[in-house]
Amino acid sequence: MSFLSRSAICILVGLGAAVAFAQNPAESGAASYSPGDVVAVIEGVEYTAEQIEWLRQNTPPEFAKQTAAMTYGGFMEALAMQIAVAKRAEELKLAEKEPYRTRLEINQRIFLTHAYLSEIQQVLKLDQDDYRQYYEQHQSDYEELKVSAIYIQYALNPEKAATQDGEGPLSEKDAWAKAERLLLEIRQGADFAAMAREHSDDPASAEKGGDLGYFKRDSRIPEPLKDAIFALQEGEFSAPVRYGGRYYILQVTERRTMSYTDALPNILQKIQDVKIKEQLDQIKAEMQLEIKVPAFAASMPAGPASGAPAAPPAQPQP
Repeated sequence: MSFLSRSAICILVGLGAAVAFAQNPAESGAASYSPGDVVAVIEGVEYTAEQIEWLRQNTPPEFAKQTAAMTYGGFMEALAMQIAVAKRAEELKLAEKEPYRTRLEINQRIFLTHAYLSEIQQVLKLDQDDYRQYYEQHQSDYEELKVSAIYIQYALNPEKAATQDGEGPLSEKDAWAKAERLLLEIRQGADFAAMAREHSDDPASAEKGGDLGYFKRDSRIPEPLKDAIFALQEGEFSAPVRYGGRYYILQVTERRTMSYTDALPNILQKIQDVKIKEQLDQIKAEMQLEIKVPAFAASMPAGPASGAPAAPPAQPQP
């Protein structure tokens, strides 16, 4: 959400402070302290140890990365720098000037949106019955298929294709013919793994006899391949599938379903996603939006700066 440059962030968090306060507490003679002790006074305001710790734990990510390796002294100097700069900005009333005012409003909306999603995620009331019910109703989502494949590459540019006996990728026609020939040999009893080692154009999987590992329905693989894989029973192999400059012969060597225990982390996330979507769908159904000019709504900006007003337009009134 920040529109600061990386260098500006580095300056604001006072990276030099990390070095200045890098002494070991024992070496600097630091005394023991309790959480309620005042450990710093910044711009006239007292801060206790627990308040500094709370601020550190809730530092936005873009600053947390810079302050992670700092001592508390370095962090307090960085905090003091931020407060001092913000104070100057307040004196100049920058929050009331454009484009800062608009950016603050946008950042606030984004922040509150994330805060709302985090809050409803925290208060979701779920129990083991919910998890078990979801698992039983979505068994197919947790089915895993172990897959092997033979890849037959072909030239996307026909002019660069080789012949069956030549070097380089085959033409698409010759690749299809080779795939059909290999498939016939497999159906007649040839060992799939041995054929993959000898003929597959994917060296990594060919070395393993075509083994690609396990796939689930939500695995990120192209839909034509996924459809072909999940149509197979254990031990079956597919007709050649064309995709992305290759023909694939696919075999399912094992079908299994993840246990409830193994699936539980995924179930927790899925249920949370469903519950959050229900909340957002309800908000969407209740939100008020009226499109006055459909042509404007259907159009796209011509470019990042194109059409930008020379001065901020009048703000919408409720």
